[in-house]
Amino acid sequence: MSSSILSTGVEHLQALAADVSARVPALPFDNIYLLIITKLVFWYGLVFTSAKSPLRPYLVAIIAVTGLASLRSSRVFWIPGAVACDWIVGVIIHASNFLLIARRVPPPEAKTFSSKALWGLNGIVAGRWNVPNPPKFSDNDPNYVPTRTRLFLWRFVDFAICFTIAAKLEKTHIQGFSYSDPGGFFSRLKEVTGHELLLRLFLMVKGFVIPYLGLRACHCFSTCIALLFGSPPEAWPPLYGSISEAYTVRRYYSHFWHHAMRRALTAHGSLLTYYVIWAVTLSRPKSLRFPAARYLTTIFTFLASAAMHVATCPGLEFHMIKPELWLHLGTAAAIVFEDLVIKSYQQAWRWVNRGSLKLKRATQYTEAIETGACTTGSTKNKTAASRRHKRARSDVISEKSPVEIVDDSKVSAPPSMLWRGFGYRSTYTRWQSLERLENPSLIDFQQKAFLPLKPYHLTSSFDLPAFTRWINKTVPATLDAVYFQPFQDELYLPLELTLNGPPISFTRTKAPLSIFLNYLEHINSNTLTRSSMPSMYIAQAPLHLLPSELRKDIPTPELVLKAGKGDIYDSSLWAGPPDAARTPLHRDPNPNILVQVAGTKAVRVLPPQVGVHVYRDIQDGSITNTTTAGPIGTMRGEDMMGQEGRQLDQVIWEGLEAPQDAREAILQPGDGIFIPNGWWHSIRSIGNDFNISINWWFR
Repeated sequence: MSSSILSTGVEHLQALAADVSARVPALPFDNIYLLIITKLVFWYGLVFTSAKSPLRPYLVAIIAVTGLASLRSSRVFWIPGAVACDWIVGVIIHASNFLLIARRVPPPEAKTFSSKALWGLNGIVAGRWNVPNPPKFSDNDPNYVPTRTRLFLWRFVDFAICFTIAAKLEKTHIQGFSYSDPGGFFSRLKEVTGHELLLRLFLMVKGFVIPYLGLRACHCFSTCIALLFGSPPEAWPPLYGSISEAYTVRRYYSHFWHHAMRRALTAHGSLLTYYVIWAVTLSRPKSLRFPAARYLTTIFTFLASAAMHVATCPGLEFHMIKPELWLHLGTAAAIVFEDLVIKSYQQAWRWVNRGSLKLKRATQYTEAIETGACTTGSTKNKTAASRRHKRARSDVISEKSPVEIVDDSKVSAPPSMLWRGFGYRSTYTRWQSLERLENPSLIDFQQKAFLPLKPYHLTSSFDLPAFTRWINKTVPATLDAVYFQPFQDELYLPLELTLNGPPISFTRTKAPLSIFLNYLEHINSNTLTRSSMPSMYIAQAPLHLLPSELRKDIPTPELVLKAGKGDIYDSSLWAGPPDAARTPLHRDPNPNILVQVAGTKAVRVLPPQVGVHVYRDIQDGSITNTTTAGPIGTMRGEDMMGQEGRQLDQVIWEGLEAPQDAREAILQPGDGIFIPNGWWHSIRSIGNDFNISINWWFR
């Protein structure tokens, strides 16, 4: 009996395989193994990332059913059915992770790639981890700076795999192309009209060449041509696929030509989010924040792209139009869903595990969590206990040498770990001036500052054209708005908006330069009081965003180009009214030279170990109470610019005594400061002049 059942099951599997093979068109290699292996990689990734889940058996069963269903070539099932199955898988994975949190199962030791991926949903698929302290593999990560060639090859291979799978499954309608016979690709070209062929050529140039050459004018031109011919970019790469491909689309949306194309496709969406919502944010900052605008932008762009695709694909059957729209809407909803769930993980972990964990640290990346450390006798209240275990945000800096643990009540550990031990009381002395180097030569700078990693106040060391072109020599000095007017409409810069409350609120947004210039005009003419409008500050604006005319005014100094390897990891512009120029205590992963262009700034620096102790004292509440943990290394976060930033200011700027070995430098126009990697620093403006600074992170 059992053998007959087994033989019947085998026959059914063989029939299923034959049916799938018959439906899948033949490619040059003429097999289905590539498809199966590629799909299994994704499903294995989901299972692997939830290996510790209590719902893992059910998850495996659903993945198996969904995987078999995905191999079917019925396009009617593929879009609504597979998307629904993948959504179910995603929800179960997230629910499983929340169960792990409720059962107080901590994240694994964050030492290897595989151990980090255990706690993430899409750590393997999209390079993101659902852990409180995720590593970063983005273009802006100082620890991962891939070359343009490496990025090009990676994206090209990724595109080729997605395209091959879609063609293999006979589910690709790429802007009118019907790949029912992928082997006859070139024979299909004669069915394409001239303008469609031209469109595809422009898309290929746009997608694989222009982003790596930095040809901004050609990039905009190709976008206009593609729009003229009605290009739906979602047809490249996979159009028909489960939500698994949504993560691929998300990666393209963030780092590839999809970003510019989507913005162009949704002029109405960009107008709404960048102007209307931004204005509402100014008037009602508590009701609407910039992330809401980003989510609306995502939904608008996906829906507009879907509508464009339906309107421009002659080969799209009528009964497929509705599933097509739902697919794009589901993709946008998946992105919003992932963001919200990932953000809620941290809050859930803190709420459930309040006062129940303690971290011991022995070496750089070795982390072990013990329960029951925060007993009633060791803390005064639960709030203080929970503060000790709030997440530190420094994911780019860590101590290089092992830290000796004397006893369990005093853990000396840098704040780059997930959970924090008990505080450490530092010794305080009075502030001292930072040692100076006046207009040093390249050799002097290398020998005295760069190689020994020692901070220096570089006096009268820089002479940039911006000193005279950007500033009006009035008393107090103001920004020359006339000089910047030609760029006010096309130049978008990151703005920090701070309402002085109560309560004090902070947000970051991107707006045209004209908004900032109008704000300065009202401030300078006293028609607008600081209490009636938020303070605005151009913070950490990448220099490559500036037009070439403005970049010529701030050439890269010789010390940055020649002191080390010549690798410039990032550069930023900082500009605003004097009372808005404030950067809280933080540290950077790379050496930094800050040049003062206008106004006066005070920079206070602390050695690495001293800064660690000061920051942990703030976190533990041994200096002052705190309600939130702020990022270190990410200096402009909403938390750091809020409550925690103000408490750090109380210690660094308002205290009567300075931390041990701390130094201070007062920067005038033409001065600079060299801050080695790992040194903690906080910056404030002095006086009434308009303040402008430029900095470069380099090695």
